[in-house]
Amino acid sequence: MKNMLTEILLFFKKENFVYLFVMTMLALLLCFFDLSRNSFTFDEVTSIIITKSWHSMWPILWIKEGNMWFYFFILNLWQRIGNSEFILRSISAFFAVLTVPIFYLLAKEIRNEKTAKIATPLFIVNLYFIFYAQMARSYSLSLLLITLSAYFFLKLTKTSFSKLYLPPYIMVSVLAIYTHLLVVLAIATQYVYLFISPKKIPWKKVILAWIGIFICIVPLLLAPSVLHGHQLDWLQVHPFVFLPFGIVTLAGDSVFFTVLSGIIILILIWKKKHVIFEKSLEQFYLLWLFLWAGFPILFSYLFSVFVKPIYQPQYFNASLPAFILLVVIGLEELKQKKFIYYVLLAMLFFFSLLRLVQWYSGDTHYLTQFLVLENKHPDDWRDTASYVENNGKPSDAVIFYAYYVREAFEYYYNKYDTNSLPRLIEVSSGPYDLGGGTKIPEPNIPLLDRLSQKYPRVWEILENNNTNELGKKTQWVKIEKELNKYYIVISDRKLAQIEIKLFERK
Repeated sequence: MKNMLTEILLFFKKENFVYLFVMTMLALLLCFFDLSRNSFTFDEVTSIIITKSWHSMWPILWIKEGNMWFYFFILNLWQRIGNSEFILRSISAFFAVLTVPIFYLLAKEIRNEKTAKIATPLFIVNLYFIFYAQMARSYSLSLLLITLSAYFFLKLTKTSFSKLYLPPYIMVSVLAIYTHLLVVLAIATQYVYLFISPKKIPWKKVILAWIGIFICIVPLLLAPSVLHGHQLDWLQVHPFVFLPFGIVTLAGDSVFFTVLSGIIILILIWKKKHVIFEKSLEQFYLLWLFLWAGFPILFSYLFSVFVKPIYQPQYFNASLPAFILLVVIGLEELKQKKFIYYVLLAMLFFFSLLRLVQWYSGDTHYLTQFLVLENKHPDDWRDTASYVENNGKPSDAVIFYAYYVREAFEYYYNKYDTNSLPRLIEVSSGPYDLGGGTKIPEPNIPLLDRLSQKYPRVWEILENNNTNELGKKTQWVKIEKELNKYYIVISDRKLAQIEIKLFERK
């Protein structure tokens, strides 16, 4: 314990504290800046609906939603503070800010203080980091936990008092898996140590860690939502061309940064090719970072091709720390050529900041569109609800047919003025499966037939991602075919991914 206290005191020496304080304040500013400029996305509304009730949340997680359990637990508690965009997103922003000092410590542990001081701001201004810091989903929490897991793992294998790090390592690794299932792929890469360690392998601690983690995730392994869930059924097997876009997302959705970082990493591989044949700590760190950055992406793609689709380029922010560290370590191989070194470093920061400014300002130029669709065309439920409120009549109806689309719309709808606003109606023949996927109820045709008898106008709200990707295109054809018997379309407006059609009785 005395040694650990000494280490903590050394860490808080003046220059480290001042530098980390500045970096943390930078992350705080970027993560919280204009946090509620966009309305909640469809996925964020899903998080809110699942966690709005403590008693209903647990059956949903056990039976239907087999991912993000730990985040949902926290979000349920956080909702008691409030349910505005700023409040609900702020918990993700806090997690992102907390990741910054942990990333610094990890970078310093792997390399040195100079590497840590260069890598940390590059990590902060990466759009991939900021994007999920401003979303009410589990990704910023999983990033924090996997960074902690990596740091504790290194301490577990390096220090003379490493037994003290075993419980926190097990705890954060387990919580990371409960926050996002794919994080287990990043954790698995830590054990490359077992094969190339230049030191004696601490088998006792490793086995204890394995046993502890396994025991703690047994509920996940037994949950029907994990074994038989449908929440990923909307995913398709992407063509091979999609595989590199996992790296593009790590590069902050910037093609320019991707090309630069690719060149730098290739230089690193060439300069360090001799290390492959050396059993050293440098070999371990480099191989581990390469695996951590690439293995989750490659494995998920191959699993999608041969077993079940789980690959989506934006799912791998747990690999971001390794990617940034590889870029900075590769850049350090050029530090003897100072001009090239500083030019490349300046370009990396320039393209990161450029991409970040574009995103904050809503500029859609130079986007790859592979970070997430919301990055280019956010679901604007706020303006959608406002448009219907301003143009609707009390005698109108608003119809929905998609997972959580009504809830997303209703979140911004004036619930307290129901007498002067159109009535909201679901047109499905049964309840939606909360697990998502392709289990979709048929449209209620008799209900659609009765609409014309009561409502002279009908608003139809379409969320394009749902109608295209969830397999409901056929059902929407049925719905509109039935509406066309009695109504004609007099207005068709698109707000990003949302389409608003107004039908008027013939």
